[in-house]
Amino acid sequence: SSASLLAATALELPPFKLVPAGVVSGSVVDRLGAPVWNAEVAVGTPSAWAQAVRTDHAGHFALRDVAPGDTAIAARHLHAGETERPVPVRIYALQESPGLVLRLPGLRE
Repeated sequence: SSASLLAATALELPPFKLVPAGVVSGSVVDRLGAPVWNAEVAVGTPSAWAQAVRTDHAGHFALRDVAPGDTAIAARHLHAGETERPVPVRIYALQESPGLVLRLPGLRE
């Protein structure tokens, strides 16, 4: 969430707590195991597609600033389809959880 303020504007915000976030990274592959470029990867149930990241040419992704705790990760691609169900993952504060592989049901193209 963001807000714009004029320099002379006084504003009191309700208290809020900042929590150290974690990172989850991995790859998206098609049903044959080939890397899927430009797939969307999102956190949550339901998946937060508006905040999704895209895979690179090698099918790799990194979701940063993920709240610690148990969550789920899903992927989707125009040609290869969407993960049948989000993959559960535990996020640890200030740590990376690498190596998650998301397999899509179709072929990349």
